[in-house]
Amino acid sequence: MRICALAVVLGVLATACGSAGPTSNGVLAAGADGGIRFPDGSQFSPHPNQVALRSPLPTSATFTPGSATLPNAVGTSRQGIRSMICRPDGTIDTGPLHPVWTPPCVAPFNGKNGGATARGVTADTINVAYYVTSDATLNTAVRQEGGCGTTACTADYVNAYLDWFSSYFQFYGRRLHVTFISGSGADNDITAARHDADTIAGGSPPVFAALNGPREAGAAYALELEKHGIMCFCTVSLPQTFYAAHSPYVWSWYMASSQAYVHRAEYIGKRLARRRAVWAGSAAMKARTRSFGLVWFDDELGSYGPGVDFFKKQLAKYGVALASTIRYVGVEGCQTDAAKIVLQLMQAGVTSVMFAGDPLCPISLTKAAEAAQATWEWLISGSYLTDTNFFARLYDQDQWSRAFGVSLEAPLAADGDWFQIYKQVRPEGIPKLDALDALRQLIVFATGIQMAGAKLTPWTFRAGMARTRPSGGTVTVPRISYGPKVVQGTAMWDATATDDMAEIWWDQSASVDDVTGWYRYVRGGHRYRWGSWPTSPPDVFDSAGTVLAYRAAPDQ
Repeated sequence: MRICALAVVLGVLATACGSAGPTSNGVLAAGADGGIRFPDGSQFSPHPNQVALRSPLPTSATFTPGSATLPNAVGTSRQGIRSMICRPDGTIDTGPLHPVWTPPCVAPFNGKNGGATARGVTADTINVAYYVTSDATLNTAVRQEGGCGTTACTADYVNAYLDWFSSYFQFYGRRLHVTFISGSGADNDITAARHDADTIAGGSPPVFAALNGPREAGAAYALELEKHGIMCFCTVSLPQTFYAAHSPYVWSWYMASSQAYVHRAEYIGKRLARRRAVWAGSAAMKARTRSFGLVWFDDELGSYGPGVDFFKKQLAKYGVALASTIRYVGVEGCQTDAAKIVLQLMQAGVTSVMFAGDPLCPISLTKAAEAAQATWEWLISGSYLTDTNFFARLYDQDQWSRAFGVSLEAPLAADGDWFQIYKQVRPEGIPKLDALDALRQLIVFATGIQMAGAKLTPWTFRAGMARTRPSGGTVTVPRISYGPKVVQGTAMWDATATDDMAEIWWDQSASVDDVTGWYRYVRGGHRYRWGSWPTSPPDVFDSAGTVLAYRAAPDQ
C-alpha cells in the first residue's frame, strides 16, 4: 500500500504522497494493499536451522556475443514456496545457513495472485532484466580484485542465487524470469545508458524491473527506465532528493549520498575539525589547524549537486565551512583538469582534501598533487570504488599513504553469505568475488517481492519494504533498513539499503599473498551508525586492532 498516512503521521516526505490512482497500466491503484499477510503460530519452528535446501532446479545461460541483448539468458523455473517455516525471531528459517539480512516471515499463500498486476508481471511470471557492464576498465578492476568479470559468470551467480531465494522466499506462485542485457558503452556514457534502458524497455517479454546498471551514468539510465514504468535497482549514492523524486522506481544497495554526507560531516565535525593536520606530509602542514576542501564528481545532468549542498549544511552544524569546493564533470573532466584542481586547492590553503567522485579521477589527481609537492591529508569519503584495494593501488602511493576516512564497504569474509549460498546451490562450483554484487541486487529485489504481497506493483513493493525490519550491522554486513526514517534531524523515505560506515586507512606496505597495498579496517571493521561516531581523534595509521579481510566471518 502507499505510505501516505504513515508519512503524514511521522512528518516524512508528505509531499511525495499524492492521491491514490491507477498505475500506468491501469491494473492496480497505487494505494491498494498488495495482499501481504503475516504468519500465525503454526508456522514457527521451535527448532530453527533445521530446514534443508528445497532441491533447487538447475538453470542455464546462453549468450549471443557482441549483441546488446543476450536472449534466452536465463529462465528460472523456481516459483518460490507456498508456505515457509519461521524462526522464533520471526524471520524465515533458511536452515543452517541463516543470513543476518533474512526478512520477516509471511503467511502461506493460497488462491489467486491477481495475475497481470503490473508491467512485466503475469499470474505465473515476473520478468526482469539484468544489466552486465561492458566497460573494460571496470571488468579489469573486477578481475584484479579476484572477480571473474564476464557475463557468463554473472549469469551463473544470478542463477545460483535465484535458486536459493526461490527455495525460501515467497513469490506468490510466480517464477522469476531474467534476461541479461550487455551494456553498449562505457560506465559514464549517458547516451549509451539511455540506449540500454530503451533496449530493455523495448524487449519482449516486457520487464517489471531492471537489476544493476551503469554506475556513473546511473541517473540517466534510471530516469529512462522510469519513463517506461520500469523499476531500477541501480545507481550509486545519488542524493536523497533523487530517490524521493523518483519513488517507487529507483532503489540502490548503497546509501544515498545525502546519508553518506551525514556520516562524512559527523566524522569531520567530531574527529577532525579544530585539530591539527597531524597526518599531513610536511612538518609545516602538520602544525596547522585543519582546513577542508572537497573535490566532487557530477554528471552532465547536475544530479549530484544537491548532495554537496546538503553536505555544507551538515558541516555547518559542527561549525565547519569548506575552504574550497571543486566540481568536475565526468571522468574526462578530472583527467583534463587535475593540475588545475590541485592548484586551486593549494591556493585555498587546505590541509585536508576529501574526494567524493569516481575511482579513476584520483589516478590523475594524486599524480598532479605529487608533481606539485602537495602534502595535505587525503580524506576517504567511501565514494564508488575509491575504497577498494585495486583502485587505491593505482593512486600515487606517496600521496595515498596519507589517506584515511570512512567507507561504505566492509571487510570481506571469504566464507561469507555470498560464498556459502552459492556453494549450497552449486556444491562443485567456486564463486569469485564479483558474485557479491549479484547477491546484493537480489537481496533488495527478492525481499521486496516477498514483502509486497501477491498483488505486485511498484507501489506495493515500496509499501512492503517499509514493513521490513532493520538487519545486519555486523563487521562484515552493513546495517540494512528501508522506509520512513529521520537521520540526524532530516526526515526521509529511504529506498537505499545500507545505513552505516566503517573507518579505514591505506597501508601501502601491507602484503597478502604477494599482493601489496591494502585498506585497513579500524577496530576489526566496526561500523558506525549516524550519531555514533566518537569525538576522539581517528584511530588510523596504527595497525593494532585492524583487519584487511576475514577468512571466516566472526561471530557477532
